Amino acid sequence: MLRGKIQRKLHPSELTETGTNRRVFIRGINVPAKLPPFQYGLTDSDLNMLTSNGFTAIRLIVTWESLEPEEGKYDTKHMAYIRDTVKQCAAYGLSVIVDPHQDVWSRCSGGDGAPEWTMTRLGFNVENMKACCGSYDAKHDEYQMLWAVNYHLFACATMFTLFFGSERFAAHVTVDGKSAQQFLQGHFIGAFGLLAATLKDCMNVIGFGTLNEPSLGWIGHENIHSTGNAWSFGFKLTPHECIRLAMGETIKNVKFYEYPLSWPTYRTLNEHNAVLCSKIWQPEMKPNHFSLSEDAESTFLIPFWEKMAQAIHTSGGSDLLIFTETPPLEHPGQAVKTYKRPDYEVYAPHYYDPITLAFGNYKWWLSMDFVTGLPGLLCCAQWARHSTVNLITHRQGGVVLGETGTPWLGKQKSNDSLEATLDAVESNMVPAVFLWCFAPNHQKDDGWNRENFSVFHEGKLRVESACRPYATRVAGKPIRMTYENNVFRLVFQSCSEIDSTETSIYLTGKAHSRIKFSDGEIKRQENNILTYRHTPSLGNTTHWIFIEY
Repeated sequence: MLRGKIQRKLHPSELTETGTNRRVFIRGINVPAKLPPFQYGLTDSDLNMLTSNGFTAIRLIVTWESLEPEEGKYDTKHMAYIRDTVKQCAAYGLSVIVDPHQDVWSRCSGGDGAPEWTMTRLGFNVENMKACCGSYDAKHDEYQMLWAVNYHLFACATMFTLFFGSERFAAHVTVDGKSAQQFLQGHFIGAFGLLAATLKDCMNVIGFGTLNEPSLGWIGHENIHSTGNAWSFGFKLTPHECIRLAMGETIKNVKFYEYPLSWPTYRTLNEHNAVLCSKIWQPEMKPNHFSLSEDAESTFLIPFWEKMAQAIHTSGGSDLLIFTETPPLEHPGQAVKTYKRPDYEVYAPHYYDPITLAFGNYKWWLSMDFVTGLPGLLCCAQWARHSTVNLITHRQGGVVLGETGTPWLGKQKSNDSLEATLDAVESNMVPAVFLWCFAPNHQKDDGWNRENFSVFHEGKLRVESACRPYATRVAGKPIRMTYENNVFRLVFQSCSEIDSTETSIYLTGKAHSRIKFSDGEIKRQENNILTYRHTPSLGNTTHWIFIEY
């Protein structure tokens, strides 16, 4: 798959092949390298294993810290390493999306992404992070870091507020004569612009993300004396309390939840009056300091997307797609949903089954319908997943699921969990999906925050439902694509705007017993790809192909 060979110009909610206009479906996987030394460790055996299991693309995780470990000093050797990895993927026919990745801003705040100097230059004493409860950090705390909680604590909330909106909410904060917003965005965009230039001749790079799972920090928070956080896990703090702790104040009787849905205990924080940061916010701020009357995402996110796209296109080429995301667990604001996206822009939200994540266990009879906000029970559980995937894709302009997957729950439950998600993805005709994840060296966990989502382990596919038949190219308008009860079904309608009669289907290595089709002919090719040619003389009609396993 070559750069410029995929477009969304003809069909805003679809991906099409340049030249033929065939519908494109991508089955990809995320390859992380969140922590030093930021090595992917991909071998030829790995890449062969991915392609043989039907994967056609990689979302390559790249952190800002790996590119600019010191302020203004870029790690060109690491950029060359990334280029070598991308070239290695090209040799196996794997396309690459470069993902500027972060989780709760930085390793200093319990996650990954931005380098430490972004915080110290703004007055953070990062050694006091733990004492001031600036973040909930898996390295220091007994429990796993939950990013949905950390987004609301001082470190992450402050840095993202400054990154997107310091000129509005902290105009007094400057670095070398620039606003904190200009300083941070300038360095971030500059680092990934340089990487785009490094990868300019890598024709299998089809695009760049803008920022993984961004947060708007406290922007839009109505009252600094309320938490605004529905999660009952870890410390339950308001922005006002976070600011007081960061400035060295002791606070007693703070609620602490050991796990979701537990009874709280009460603790005293910052007993020794450590100071994390005293130069940005003041406890005397008005309660509505961060409130907004306009749409936050269209005011702060869209301008950032435009700057990022301009830098990537200037450095890497105007034919690169740009993948955008809004804050997780929040539906895009009305302005974001309705604004006219440029032809190069692809909305790429994430979806994980919330019940599976919350309980650490797959419950086939229960899921959450994000459309109604109600749980789906028994036979409605799959419809709840279908409805949610439909909401975040077709109904909100999404074309790609940048991440989806399941934690390891044991062989049967993990297979069932991922199968339920992929059923929802395919029944909604989502053009591209990227599973989380392909862990380095095929270890059990992902090597970060005790997560255990790896699809492969010790050189083998351990979540078998990740490998299933699907159409990679469709010479018509797809009507139905499913894989149920060991039968793959594809139904589509040929149309005059598509200049091809060839539909390509990934078969998997599993032996099939029978193939039935409406008309035309079939041809088996290498790498488990079957080509079906429908009869062109039939005009705009419905064609189908069934494959029984």
